[in-house]
Amino acid sequence: MWKLEYKSLILIIILCVFFNPVNAQQFEKLFELYENRRIEQLRDIVMDMSKTYSSSPEVIFFKNLFNENGEESTLIYEQILPKSQGRLKRYITKKLANYYFAKGYYITAKRYEEMNINSIEETEQKNPANSEEEDKPNDIFIIQVGAFSMKDNAEQLTQMLFTQKIDARVVERKIADNKTIPMKEERF
Repeated sequence: MWKLEYKSLILIIILCVFFNPVNAQQFEKLFELYENRRIEQLRDIVMDMSKTYSSSPEVIFFKNLFNENGEESTLIYEQILPKSQGRLKRYITKKLANYYFAKGYYITAKRYEEMNINSIEETEQKNPANSEEEDKPNDIFIIQVGAFSMKDNAEQLTQMLFTQKIDARVVERKIADNKTIPMKEERF
């Protein structure tokens, strides 16, 4: 009889620890701070929570926002992606898409962007009234094809893209004391 009570007590403790509504409220607070760009508060809370909830996908995601090693964070995001859902999944896929796009891995970036869009659509189907306007996919996508130090090279690539029926334009940017001319491909 004592063993049965002991097992029941252990089960209750496990349920309280893992299914505690306070955890959900704390994770919601992380999302709120992130969305409101309150980075210092987010950092403090995440570092504190990482001691207690080190295996939580939410805590792992937010903790890695402060990791300076992008490749390391990307590997971690890819590991926690299968365990994530809802808003966390959207943020992870958005981060991965942006990372791979910046690295020039456009096919991989597109795959994560599609996962992001699918995640948004799933969320909207479950909660149509709660869909967030900023997470909806845009009708216009801009892809930077290159950055050039000489305008002639940018214009030459623009002409080559026009022959392939791809609308493109040259946008001049000044970075520090140098002028760089990124060439952007645009589809409308």
